[in-house]
Amino acid sequence: MKKRKNAIRREDSLLLKRWTLDLANALIDEGCRRTKAFVLAHKARTVLGLLGLGVVTFEYEKKDGTMRRARGTLCKGVCREYDDYVVKGRKKTEPKLGLFSYWDLDANGFRSFDIRKNVTVIQTVIKSNE
Repeated sequence: MKKRKNAIRREDSLLLKRWTLDLANALIDEGCRRTKAFVLAHKARTVLGLLGLGVVTFEYEKKDGTMRRARGTLCKGVCREYDDYVVKGRKKTEPKLGLFSYWDLDANGFRSFDIRKNVTVIQTVIKSNE
């Protein structure tokens, strides 16, 4: 049983590494410098990973240049509104490179941030499985 768990974790780790590499290469193709692209891809992987574990307080730069402090999650069991959210019929849009969505706990809705803007994690509260 233990070997199977480790094998799944190893596979997940390889997928995350591949996702990070793909994002970095896409950013490079868009004109981002190589070093910066890999830093941004790693930051995106880190922020999304933390959002999947619990509540994250972070700041990011909005389109208009102002900073927004947000408390968000992508973790089930943290917020009833997020758990009960039903996707409504919406027009299918192409995903935008570097743009990531999260559930805003203060606004009770989805918001998004661009990883190319200034994103800083302030605090993380990991949800316990109890």
